[in-house]
Amino acid sequence: MSGRCAIARFAATITIAAWLAACTPGIDVAVVQDATHASPGALYSIEPLGTYPALVLRALIAWRGLTDRFPTSYGFSLYRVRYWTVGVDARPTVASGLIAFPRTDSWRGVVSFQHGTESERASAPSTPDPSNGILTAAAFAGRGYLLVAPDYIGLGASTERHPYLHAETEARAVIDLLRAAQSVVAAAGKRWPTTLLLTGFSQGGHATLAAQRALEADAADGLVVAAAAPIAGPFDLAAVSFPFALEGHARASSLYLAYMLSAYSDAYREPLASALREHYASIVPGLFDGAHDGEAIFAALPAQPREMFNDDFLASYEQGDHNWLRERLAENSLFEWSPRAPIRLYFGSRDGDVSPAEARLESERLRARGGDVTIVDVGDVDHEGSVLAAAPLLLAWFDALTERR
Repeated sequence: MSGRCAIARFAATITIAAWLAACTPGIDVAVVQDATHASPGALYSIEPLGTYPALVLRALIAWRGLTDRFPTSYGFSLYRVRYWTVGVDARPTVASGLIAFPRTDSWRGVVSFQHGTESERASAPSTPDPSNGILTAAAFAGRGYLLVAPDYIGLGASTERHPYLHAETEARAVIDLLRAAQSVVAAAGKRWPTTLLLTGFSQGGHATLAAQRALEADAADGLVVAAAAPIAGPFDLAAVSFPFALEGHARASSLYLAYMLSAYSDAYREPLASALREHYASIVPGLFDGAHDGEAIFAALPAQPREMFNDDFLASYEQGDHNWLRERLAENSLFEWSPRAPIRLYFGSRDGDVSPAEARLESERLRARGGDVTIVDVGDVDHEGSVLAAAPLLLAWFDALTERR
């Protein structure tokens, strides 16, 4: 009885929130829908998605059993924005993302949250549901932060192929959404907060440091990173991420590797058959067309990742030979730079999807280059558990950095 009542109460709160969506204020802002006149960060469109009062959010968080992790003070209004960025071919393209306006006059700061691996376009933050975008918004906007969450190219409203773990386009997607968000905030008559905080989970950890590196090389439109907090992110793709996934520690290991191969083959115009067996080289591009969820992809790929690769590639890889994949993995790794803003790297010691060695090695390398980098072991948790364990810790850190005086 209690379980059915909880579900009924939760369904009622979502129904109320859907009804309140009609009350979400529109924002009159200039848009550019012609690629010949578009610049990175220009808005293509904006769409109100709903207004969620704090009471509804507290019910959602309680339903998920997360009240102690995500104390929520404010409701928020959600908007889906489409904006111009640049794809792997250096041409303008339209990407999408989520913006959450806290329902308070004084915002603590800006949080850009980069999501983890998703294969379905519809699973991106700008298509929020109770377990995805809404909960993320509750964690940050519910505490008074302006939340900005990119879908990345190829996910959400984007019709291109997703360039998975491609550092340059990840960074562009993050930065150009922040630029678009500045226009939205100004059009809404709000003040852009001075403190910019970056965080992300899994692939989003990689995107977070890619964006920090790019912004510290060129602070676009005054966007200066105050701090970054990646959770369970892969950073050394060539020497740590790829070999760890090849060992098949996690159910998703084959998916990660196939996704990466598909994306890099497309981005760098290299044949999949140079690494994958003929069968997998033929089916992998179709699996990552944005329409397949994880379960469908798991069913099509072997449980042991090595079975996807042809013998010549594996022999060459194990001998340490150079090839296009190894070179591109190294190119998209994120340890040869000197961060200016402080970084905290969160990880779970039982993570089978992303090796805990990623955070340890990244911190050693970045500290050697003068970075203020701390690693935080959030305990004996797996990959998914690491984000729930890390979130309260990084929120406390962000709160301390933005403490109102």
